[in-house]
Amino acid sequence: MMWYGGLPYDWLKDPNTPAALRDQNCAINTHWDQANGTRFNFINFESETPTQLGWYIVKLATDYELFRLAGDQKEMKRSLEEIFLAIQALRRLDMQAQCIFKRLYDKRKGCDNCTVCPEDYELARVHTRLTSTKYKDCDYEPQLDGYVGFFIREDVSMDFGNSFHDSTEQKWNVDGTNSKWALTTPPCSTHVDEKACLMFRTQNFLSQDQIIGILNGFAFIKRYIPADAEVVLCNGERYKPLSMVQKYTKALIERIDNNIYNRIPIPGRECSKATKAAYSLSDAEGGHAWGTMAGLLKAQKYITGERKSINLFEALSYDGLAAAYLIDNRNYNFYLLLETINGDCDSNKNKNYEKFLCFFQPNSIHCICSIQFF
Repeated sequence: MMWYGGLPYDWLKDPNTPAALRDQNCAINTHWDQANGTRFNFINFESETPTQLGWYIVKLATDYELFRLAGDQKEMKRSLEEIFLAIQALRRLDMQAQCIFKRLYDKRKGCDNCTVCPEDYELARVHTRLTSTKYKDCDYEPQLDGYVGFFIREDVSMDFGNSFHDSTEQKWNVDGTNSKWALTTPPCSTHVDEKACLMFRTQNFLSQDQIIGILNGFAFIKRYIPADAEVVLCNGERYKPLSMVQKYTKALIERIDNNIYNRIPIPGRECSKATKAAYSLSDAEGGHAWGTMAGLLKAQKYITGERKSINLFEALSYDGLAAAYLIDNRNYNFYLLLETINGDCDSNKNKNYEKFLCFFQPNSIHCICSIQFF
C-alpha cells in the first residue's frame, strides 16, 4: 500500500487510453478539486502489489521467529494468523482470475466471429493475445479452490479508498483508490462486464517478476514456520500455512513448466482457437519464463522439498540470466533473488560467478548471498 498524491485516476487522463475505454463515472465520488486547491491522497494498488505482499509475508515470518526466540506465544499466534490471511489474499486473487474468465467466456457464447476480447482492449506490440485470438464456444468450468496458479495483481474496489475519506482533513486524508481492478467496480460502469479484458489491457495479470516476489515470501515461511504450526478458525477448520504455500508453489510453477515454451498459460485455452502453447501471456507481459525457469524450479524444490528436473535449455538460459549483469542489471536482479530463495547461496557456482563478475566491476557487490542477514 502506498500513499499517492498525484492526479486522480491516471487512466482517465492518459492520452494513450482509447476514448471507448475511459469511464468518467469512476471519479463521481471523489472530492478532488484542483482548481480550488482541494487535494487529497489516494491509496495506490498497482503492478507491484504481489511483490509487496511477498515482502509483507517476509516481515511476518521473521516476526514469528523473533517472537519464538523471545518465548512470546501470544504474538507468535498473531503473526501466524496474519500469515494465513496473507496466503488467503493470494488465493482470493487466484479465484478472482478464474471468475472473471468464466464471465468472459460465458458472455461470448454463441458469437462465432468474436475475438476473446474486443479490439478496443488491445495495446499494440504489448497486449494483443486476447484481442487477436478467436473465441470458440465452450462451457468453461472455473477451479475455485484458490490453487490454480494464475492470479490478478490486486482486486481493490473504488469504494475502498472512499471509505477512508474525511473532509475535515486534507494533507494525509484518503479520497479514493488508484487501481486497475477499481476501474471495474462501481461507480465505474464501462468495464464491469469486461473485467478480464481490462485486466489484460492494463497488465493486471501475474508476471514472472511478481511470481518471484511471492516466492520470496514463501521461502521465509519455509525457513521459519514449522510444518505443524496451524491456524484454527472460529468454525473449527484448521490450516497449516507451510502446507498451503507448498501447495500453491507447486501449482504456480508446474503450470508454467508444463507449457512447452515455459510461458504463463491464460486460463480457458479450450475457449479459444489458439494452440495450447500459444494461448499465454507475451514476453512484454512478463509471460515468458525461459530465462528464469530453472531458478523457479529450484525455488519450488526448496519450498516444497520435491526434487524437480531441469533440462539443458533451462539450465543454460538461467546461466545466461546470471551473465546478463554485464549488459542488463535488471534481469540479473531476478537471478540474485532466485538464488537467494532456492538456498544455493553457498554453492561453488555462485562463488565462481561472483569472482567472474567482480573482475569486470570490482567496486560493486554482485552476490546478495555474501550479505549475512542472520
